[in-house]
Amino acid sequence: MKLAITMISNRPETAHERWLASVHKLNKLRDKVDTSFSFVFEAPFTQALALPFQKLGRVTLKPKSKAPIYNWWPNRNQACANAPDAEYWLMTDDDFRFGGPTPLGYESWRRYYDAIKYLDANPSCGGVCCLPFLGGSASGSKIMVAHRELFALSRGLLLRNVGNFLYSLNVFNLPGALDEPAACFSRIELGYYFARTFNTPTVLPPTHKVQPGNTHPAYNSDTINTVGIGSVIRKRYNDPDWDHNTRRIPIGCLEMHLKASPNSVLGKRQ
Repeated sequence: MKLAITMISNRPETAHERWLASVHKLNKLRDKVDTSFSFVFEAPFTQALALPFQKLGRVTLKPKSKAPIYNWWPNRNQACANAPDAEYWLMTDDDFRFGGPTPLGYESWRRYYDAIKYLDANPSCGGVCCLPFLGGSASGSKIMVAHRELFALSRGLLLRNVGNFLYSLNVFNLPGALDEPAACFSRIELGYYFARTFNTPTVLPPTHKVQPGNTHPAYNSDTINTVGIGSVIRKRYNDPDWDHNTRRIPIGCLEMHLKASPNSVLGKRQ
């Protein structure tokens, strides 16, 4: 197995104080898995500020995006392109603080390792959504098929390199949120399913929610579903009522999935 841990950022202070200060928590994962790192940084990151990350792995430096609504896709895609031979990409954010052990023994590295082993054992699984503790008390360390889920980066998103594209299909190269569900759906339509696992002790601050009327245009679902990635999801998968918060796979995406993989576990329940 070969893993690339990726991170994109235009916030040097956050990346240093949270991600870099806690990445040692993943050392045991690196001991067990052939691991590389891939970073894409925009200004105000400089060569000097990127140096500690460069000691870990490949860094791509870019000028600051001046677009009114940020587009995460190009940098996520570049982060994957920096590690094209990886079997799996672990997508992380700059505000992650890797954690553990908790009183019950949960550790970030172990939850990621369990997910990687699951992917190795299940070649038809396209990725694993690593989720927090809320809702996971009954699940423990189980990894379950994600029939319905809020497909998002959350505490880490493991993606299988399927070879047809990198992060996601090019059609999802648009500004605004929902690049992560687009990456998941890109794989699901090819016949791969997704799984989820709870109790990942990676900590991050409160984040923007994708919802109607959000004052931040990148997270305003009205905009996203009209001209952003949500609009592409609705059109591509012939599902005009789909919304991120419905926590479901779009109708047409599921149909494409079952056509590509008629005996898929997703056909048993939706």
